[in-house]
Amino acid sequence: MSKKEGELIKCWEHFKCKQKSCPSYKSSDLCCWIQNNTYCHNSSHNMWLDKMDICINCDVLKTNIRTEQLQDLVKLTSRQFKNYKENISKEHKQFLDAQKELQNFKISSIYLLKELNKNNININSEKNDLDRILTDKSKKLNDIDKIKKLLDE
Repeated sequence: MSKKEGELIKCWEHFKCKQKSCPSYKSSDLCCWIQNNTYCHNSSHNMWLDKMDICINCDVLKTNIRTEQLQDLVKLTSRQFKNYKENISKEHKQFLDAQKELQNFKISSIYLLKELNKNNININSEKNDLDRILTDKSKKLNDIDKIKKLLDE
């Protein structure tokens, strides 16, 4: 079946699409490029901006778009880019906040590790002192035991 000049194309027919879950599938709205979550050219497109790269060169858009729809498309594109920019800005701020938090955590961790190392050195020093005292006491006890044995003989 050939199309006449000016006749609109149904995307699901043009591409022989069987994706019944696609919002454009058998829809009366033949402006599929405006709809989110469509299934175009064998892949799913959840974000409108992602799919516009494909739609801009699509035969369906080229055939179906009317002059009056171009202004709506430009407005929609502008809103989408504004929303996209706002989302990017929010995510960038969240990234910077997380980066700052990570830097603070790193600084705190380094400080705490240094403190632990100092404490470990102090503990080791005290342990060495106690070991020396214990060794001295053990020697003295041995000496006392030797003297006691001598006295008992």
